[in-house]
Amino acid sequence: MNKDRIINFNGRTFYGTGFDTTIPHNTKLVSRSAYAYTNGDHLNTVDTRALRHFKTGNWKQTVLFGYDYQHIGIRETDGFAAAPDINIFHPVYGQTTFPDLFYYLNNNSVLQQQGLYAQDQIKYRDHLVFTLGGRQDFAKNNITNFLSDGPDFSHRDARFTGRAGVTWLSTSGITPYFAYSTSFLPNAGTFIYNSTTKQSTDPAKPSDSRQIEGGLKFQPRTWTSFMTASIFQINQTNVIVADAAFNNIQDGEVRSRGVELESVAALGRGLNLHGSYTLTATNTIKTLPGATPETDASLGKWLPQTPRNQFSAIADYTQPEGRFAGLGGNFDVRFVGTNAADTTNSFFVPNYTLLDAGLRFGYRHTLFRVNATNVTDKRRSAPRHCADRRDQWARDQHLALRRETFHRGLGDVADASPSLRNAVGNGRENIVGSPWRVARGAGGQWVADVLEPRPAAYAATSVNFAPDNTA
Repeated sequence: MNKDRIINFNGRTFYGTGFDTTIPHNTKLVSRSAYAYTNGDHLNTVDTRALRHFKTGNWKQTVLFGYDYQHIGIRETDGFAAAPDINIFHPVYGQTTFPDLFYYLNNNSVLQQQGLYAQDQIKYRDHLVFTLGGRQDFAKNNITNFLSDGPDFSHRDARFTGRAGVTWLSTSGITPYFAYSTSFLPNAGTFIYNSTTKQSTDPAKPSDSRQIEGGLKFQPRTWTSFMTASIFQINQTNVIVADAAFNNIQDGEVRSRGVELESVAALGRGLNLHGSYTLTATNTIKTLPGATPETDASLGKWLPQTPRNQFSAIADYTQPEGRFAGLGGNFDVRFVGTNAADTTNSFFVPNYTLLDAGLRFGYRHTLFRVNATNVTDKRRSAPRHCADRRDQWARDQHLALRRETFHRGLGDVADASPSLRNAVGNGRENIVGSPWRVARGAGGQWVADVLEPRPAAYAATSVNFAPDNTA
């Protein structure tokens, strides 16, 4: 399987920096800066795997071996300059020519990552299921700096990660499961704030994480609907967060604990309903070596951009037959609870609720789709750090994937046993053989990855997604 994607972004803006302090007793004119950011991403992935089934008496075994390769090229420039003041009581927009910029970041980052993986799933009497998987990653990140005084950078990383899980498939439809996993994330193309140069020019360190998860799934054999409940703990190192000035920094280690509830109802005649709720408690447990709560204010604090409460509900309908067979649509509600805006929790972002909708029409082998996010155009504030500029694309891909999963009737998801739902790569969930391909990050937030099914030990680079249309 080979996938090639190209993502280009080019943006520039003016932003206020407070009242102009060079003017005595000034309460009208706000100082401004101009900022421009361009980014071009080229992502290419190749995945090859072999699958073999064995059966001996009451034992069934499925063995998977594979190799994957990904090449991620990121061309990025960042620059800023001073801009004329603006009167906040009588603003006049569109009168200022965009100034020449001082570029503090101008480079090309190339990540090459290879992975060898294997998984063995053993089932006894169609009830007891053991799953064991492992993966060896080799990553190389080369950064070419086009600034005259900027050094080039090259770094190699190698990690072995794995997972183990056990599930009991009962005849009553109640399925308990438990899983443990580790993961590795290179953090390619992300730069960290340098306190000496006062610029975000230091390449981010790789992140490692480990997760413990257990839960129950309820699905009687005659149902196409199901319900799940799970608890989890994720510990992740070198987590990229924003400080009070919205610069990228990395915490030493963050712990996330939470509860997740999910219900899926396939009501027939093309109507599907989905609801989920996540309660997440995060805590920064390690920062710089030797740091204490007295010397580092972020220790023991809530991880930024990780709401404690999140809820979503989706109603999806597809006309199953007749002249308009294949015509469908969806309506979604998303609630995002209060979350911290910086690592020291000096201020918080209020909760908000968003509405999304979509229409689609499938004709033969072609699917036409129109999606609208935040249809009420609700404005709200949300902390965004530099790594989030590509997040809108990832979030849209994630929403499209969920809707497509409902369009397919959720059959693959409902049929998959919880033992095949694992957490590899920032606590990601993966259901082997299904189109559902999402993940949960260290803060409990969802992250989006490639949309095709991946082997259980897959641990490719992910990107977080943040709410859209933030002010």
